[in-house]
Amino acid sequence: MATTTTTTTTAPTSTLPAIDTTLEQKEARFLSAPKFAVVGASTTSTKNGFKALKWLVDHNKDVVPVNPNATEIQNIRCLKTLSELPDPTHTAISIVVPPQVTLEILKEAKELGVFAIWLQPGAEDDAVVKMIEDDALLAERCVYRHKALHNLPGLVMAAITLHEDTVGPCLFKDPSTVTTPVTTQTAPISAAA
Repeated sequence: MATTTTTTTTAPTSTLPAIDTTLEQKEARFLSAPKFAVVGASTTSTKNGFKALKWLVDHNKDVVPVNPNATEIQNIRCLKTLSELPDPTHTAISIVVPPQVTLEILKEAKELGVFAIWLQPGAEDDAVVKMIEDDALLAERCVYRHKALHNLPGLVMAAITLHEDTVGPCLFKDPSTVTTPVTTQTAPISAAA
């Protein structure tokens, strides 16, 4: 008697995490990272690069400043570039540099497979927003001001700033409204994904 062997195959399941689509999901992903870096960290206490770093330090985050012109900020040794990050796939980066520099940082961050990215106000312009919107990997992992807000006339932007807490998502603007979520394991940004 012949024996029949039946093999059942199942469709492979995706190893990619669910896409973060809402601002809240992207913020939660960013804040769930085990490590952080502030690109454009500053020694000047009135600058956003100082404030973003201070917010992370004040919230007991494992953070490192990235600034090619400083050796130490807020008693933390500076890295000169993102490529010096010891564990980029588990590091969320806050970008606080001019838009033309942001473009290069985004390219490097993607190559390194960083965990998540938060563009602080002023780090973006039309070219930065277009780069993010044209790249699904960046779009799902970046917290940034949407192009619709970016293109508003200056007077309208000033009115929004006066009447709303912030024009775009800002890590340090109103820290009482930002909560640190329970850490979850999700995949980093990766050009290979």
